[in-house]
Amino acid sequence: MNGYWSPKAIGSLVFVNGLVFIQGCSVYVWQYLALVLWPISQQAYYQFINLVMSIWGLTLMFLIDTFCPASFVLNIDPSCNTDTEPMLQKDKQDKTIGLSMPKRAIVIANHQIYADWIYIWCLAYFAKAQGSLKIILKDSLKRLPVFGS
Repeated sequence: MNGYWSPKAIGSLVFVNGLVFIQGCSVYVWQYLALVLWPISQQAYYQFINLVMSIWGLTLMFLIDTFCPASFVLNIDPSCNTDTEPMLQKDKQDKTIGLSMPKRAIVIANHQIYADWIYIWCLAYFAKAQGSLKIILKDSLKRLPVFGS
């Protein structure tokens, strides 16, 4: 079979989609199980939720890095980058290994493409903040099953 739908491509597609499905289901299960912590300690509840979201972010980055590696280009306004605290963390070979973000930041995506979500998760991963990422949807999306309320 020649082209995109080779057995290897189909196997990779099934594996990736299966992994995302299992990971997504486990996130929902762990979030519901975490409700047991709420009456005991709200701080423990939030720490556990951050851990679950961090694992989700790590899984997403694993999938991207393994099955569709790409370059990540980030444009930074010069006012955000200072000599004393540069935003990009680099190793000795001048390869970017992380981001130094402010303690609090708001990232807005206008969703002109579906990959905006993935870019935000990548940004959070490089800033070591994937467990602290909060996504807010606009009011008209609140009735969507699963994502809405």
